[in-house]
Amino acid sequence: MMSYICSQEAGVFQHTRSLNISSWGQSGLSEEQLGDLVRLWNTLLISMQNLASITLGLPSAAVGSTDYMFYRWAMEYSMDTQPDWMNTFVQNIGSHPTLTNFTLVVNGVLPPATFSLQPLSHLHDFSFVWDNTVPIDTGLESEVAALIARCHNLKRLKLQFPYVESPHALAGFFRGLPSLERSLRWQQLLITQGILVRAEDFISNKRHFQFLEDLTLDLTIDVDREHPRHTDEVGKLFSALCAQKIHLKRISLTNLHPSGIVEYISSYSGLTGFPIKSHGDHRDDSPSLIHNLFIALKRHQRSLTSLSFLMNRISPCLEIPKTHISENAESFSALEHLEIEVHTSDEDSQRNDAGSLVGVKLKAECNNG
Repeated sequence: MMSYICSQEAGVFQHTRSLNISSWGQSGLSEEQLGDLVRLWNTLLISMQNLASITLGLPSAAVGSTDYMFYRWAMEYSMDTQPDWMNTFVQNIGSHPTLTNFTLVVNGVLPPATFSLQPLSHLHDFSFVWDNTVPIDTGLESEVAALIARCHNLKRLKLQFPYVESPHALAGFFRGLPSLERSLRWQQLLITQGILVRAEDFISNKRHFQFLEDLTLDLTIDVDREHPRHTDEVGKLFSALCAQKIHLKRISLTNLHPSGIVEYISSYSGLTGFPIKSHGDHRDDSPSLIHNLFIALKRHQRSLTSLSFLMNRISPCLEIPKTHISENAESFSALEHLEIEVHTSDEDSQRNDAGSLVGVKLKAECNNG
């Protein structure tokens, strides 16, 4: 029955764009039951020729994605005894004509040594999330690095290590880029949590970033404690972008104080989005720094559609964004979204002076309404 339903003659899935298979709460699957599930996954994957998004759910997430999600069964199953079906499934993903977005999330039990991403070379969007506290296995790092270099049409890359005890060097994932004959055309790069960034990672690969439009550097303060000069590298990175005249349209940061950031923003116009999230680093609390930042943002007042300023603490510079936005609200003619979020004391909340910020936001929305 399932064979017929999945056949081209039946035409049941010819218009399917999204598939969600979920079996949450199941555990203790037998080898036979597991085999049936794997065969079903492969049958559905092959039959849905227009599929763009797939979610496959089993307990204990291990490999997954937003557009393609692949979950491993519970921890009692040994991954070392099950490499064949994993690689077969990856091969089917690699040969699928419309699946171009893939995220690999490794959580708990690690993939076997024979796990291969070699069939994947057609991706436009790739994310890798290492959801463990232990360092990444060198073999898996090599697989991911090779995939990044192999996908010539890659437009978006995300790397995230949220729980590692020691940050992982970005250079390990860029190792294959310098030797490429053809320059890549990355448009969006997201480096979030647990990744150690060096300016040289960008400088030595600058030809691959000439079309970069969107850069997210969500670098936690914990990384900077272990590597005190880490934010200096972020400043050098922006100086390098400035020298190469790579003009980003969207920048998302968790550090503002590194020298080079404000200078970079002051060097061009055309920025459309600028989310700022300063979490616990008091070096971002300099009033002159925040003042100069908002002066620099005036270069982008005709293009900026979204501005977020988020602080998780009481800071001496909190009045500065409010003052700048209040005085220049009409100049930011393209602004559609304004968010200013700060932690305040009980005394601050009793002053009841948040009205001006609300008024600024409404004014910005009305100007574009």
